[in-house]
Amino acid sequence: MKTRIQKIFLCLLTLSFLTTTFWTPVAEAQWYRGRQKIEEEDGSPTGRPAKIKVTNDSLTDNGDGTFSLSTAAPPGGSDTQVQFNDGNVFAGDASFTYNKTTAIIGIVGGIDSEGRIIIDATGTEVFLIRKDADGGDIFAVNTTNGVVSFGGVAPVTGTRITLPMEDDAVTPTFAFGDGGEGFYQNVDGRISVALNGIKEVEFNAVGIDAEDAGGPRFLNQAASSSVPTLIPNRGDVNTGIGSAGDDSLALIAGAVKMMELTEAVSDYCMTRVSTAYLPSADQARANDSTITIDNTIVRVVGDGAAALLDVAPAIEDGAVDGQMIIIQGTSDANTVAIADNVNTQLPGGTTITLGMGDIAAFTWDSGDSDWYLLYTSNN
Repeated sequence: MKTRIQKIFLCLLTLSFLTTTFWTPVAEAQWYRGRQKIEEEDGSPTGRPAKIKVTNDSLTDNGDGTFSLSTAAPPGGSDTQVQFNDGNVFAGDASFTYNKTTAIIGIVGGIDSEGRIIIDATGTEVFLIRKDADGGDIFAVNTTNGVVSFGGVAPVTGTRITLPMEDDAVTPTFAFGDGGEGFYQNVDGRISVALNGIKEVEFNAVGIDAEDAGGPRFLNQAASSSVPTLIPNRGDVNTGIGSAGDDSLALIAGAVKMMELTEAVSDYCMTRVSTAYLPSADQARANDSTITIDNTIVRVVGDGAAALLDVAPAIEDGAVDGQMIIIQGTSDANTVAIADNVNTQLPGGTTITLGMGDIAAFTWDSGDSDWYLLYTSNN
């Protein structure tokens, strides 16, 4: 039987062992890979677990089965700014942010929660350019004036969409459907319309032209009784439809008004023969001169004295076979006499003299190149 002293000694020895093994404070600890034991500062083993609270620190893998604690720098920039590596230092910038409340990534403007890109650029340069496979510009967007340009053409201030000049009716610059119909600029100052890959109409400073050389033209100028603006054949610009004034439509041939349609009363319209059949101004004719056909009724007077026309042509040649004219004298003192056989054919080879109110009617024979007298009226 153990003595009382032996029991006391044994208790003290046990207490000393427990204190040394389990309750010595951990001054500095290292963690090993796996479930390895933690050694105390003095190298003595311990089997109890350890808890380490880390604030603004990082846990580094040393690569040899150990980990170390080190102090790290705080985030850069301001709140909501996305962190990035700036020379191995955390950094942030006001142009690149993330707001977790609104779920918006801010890149100058941003991309909202529905995926829409919001660009808020304040510079004056082109800020968005799309390149093709060869490095050419497909389209560009200007920051300050909202101009979108295509095909490498520079944005033009004041426009909204700028397209390149391309003379190609097969694939017009602004196309529809299968690409064969649309608009394009073939040369400066002209816009063309393509249908089925073929140029059909052109808009220019003169007006609107059909592509066919004998097609119509809408002339871009003021209409008059001698200037048509609706031209059936753009190769004949002085023949077509013009205007003789308000509510008056003129049919024009060769810059001469041939017919006029007017609004007379109420719902009725009327036609009337106009200047093509009205007398011309007096023509002063000298000896051996030629009477000019400037209207259907031609009025003549001797130039300061009586005049004799006996050298061909006494009368200007006719325009078409069967053309008819009436020649009227306007003076008994200064008469005009027309001889026979000077591109004229008069009965019996006589000479006719036209005084005040006297009339001679002729018709043109293009086969003989002569004016044949139809009748005379001696007033």
